[in-house]
Amino acid sequence: MAVLLIRIEDTASLALNEFFDFNGRCYALAGSRAAEQREHLRMEEFYEATMDTEVLEDIPVFFVTGEGEEVTVLGWYKRASVSGKIQSPSLFLEGNVSAAAADAVLLPEKDRTCSLRWQRPGQYYDVAEEEDMRSAQLLRLLERAPENNAFLRYAFTPVKLDQRLLKQPAVCLQYCGQLAQVLLQDQCRDISEIKLLEQYAKRMTEKRKQDPDGYYYHALACCHLGFFREGIRSVQKALELEPEAADLKALKGMLLAEKGYYRDSAACLQEAYEKTGEEEYLLLQGRVCALAGQMDKAYECFARVKDKTLLETAGIRLKEMEKRWSFADLLSFRRKSRKKKTE
Repeated sequence: MAVLLIRIEDTASLALNEFFDFNGRCYALAGSRAAEQREHLRMEEFYEATMDTEVLEDIPVFFVTGEGEEVTVLGWYKRASVSGKIQSPSLFLEGNVSAAAADAVLLPEKDRTCSLRWQRPGQYYDVAEEEDMRSAQLLRLLERAPENNAFLRYAFTPVKLDQRLLKQPAVCLQYCGQLAQVLLQDQCRDISEIKLLEQYAKRMTEKRKQDPDGYYYHALACCHLGFFREGIRSVQKALELEPEAADLKALKGMLLAEKGYYRDSAACLQEAYEKTGEEEYLLLQGRVCALAGQMDKAYECFARVKDKTLLETAGIRLKEMEKRWSFADLLSFRRKSRKKKTE
């Protein structure tokens, strides 16, 4: 049995990436999360796969950390689905490896004592086949599960709601706003802060049914937890109360994208952009078009972004996209762009 090893650049990412419970599943990237250039997993490196293989099932995956030849095991997925291509289960999460949250084991720091040799300097993943001594060493870890699993799934993440806060809806909503700000700035420490936001906001939708803020905060938390059905219901209710709010339109667009309604999603994000002129919405619209496979429309959105640092941060390179187009198509797009500017 082949074993996939993934080297983690920053262990701080574990709680909100590799071991994040996204509606019952976890996603890992066999590559760099920091680098702009994403490297696809080469499936032919598995004996049972070829270049044409798209997915392998039930592959044990181990996560390790360390800069030199010796690395330490952090945790594992007992059985994972391994894909040659990088998948985007959401606009904020990506990976070419996924597993049920129930199959994810994150070792407590005191139990991270298993060391092995890393044989691919400068690489982020390796494949150990049966004859590789590391394979037997790692598979033995699966046989004796640790007493404590440091990975907490959403349902088992302990959060305590302050009953005094719940009795003060206005103050509670202010606290939800603080939690939402932490989430939007990508500063959450782990899933517990997102769960707190979801739980408090849900209570506020019950106490202040005519206040759109509670519905917005609940939908925002649901979007990041993978609870799309509940999120769409909440954001729709918020829009009924505040139909012109651009941030609500954008959030609805993100939730629709997660469900695969790309055309409706792009329309929501375009409307949010038209209302505010904020190029982040244009960037999101381009990403939605790319998810839908409409690369021409994605390029058009990205090319309209004036703040190029937004594109750089998102790892979007227009020149690389242009290489995949025919000259005629690209020329046609530029003609149309110039015509719109002169009208």
